[in-house]
Amino acid sequence: MSKSYIGRCKCGNIVAASVIESDKFVVDKKELAKDVADWIREGLSVEQVDSEQVRIQMWGCRCAADNQDRLDKQMSLLLEER
Repeated sequence: MSKSYIGRCKCGNIVAASVIESDKFVVDKKELAKDVADWIREGLSVEQVDSEQVRIQMWGCRCAADNQDRLDKQMSLLLEER
């Protein structure tokens, strides 16, 4: 099973995700580090979870509509992994 980092908004919902371990592809650790640093600067809390949890947990911020572009991009990347 693959692992992911997620970024949670203060409302508790996931607004960003990045796979960190996968049997299907090699993860660019520099790009991952940049993504996580950006999330922290944006005020998101960062967690490591199984990628399956990313697929089933609540997505989308209830407190800021401007996260929609990020949500759409991250969801399309996660669906490509399947």
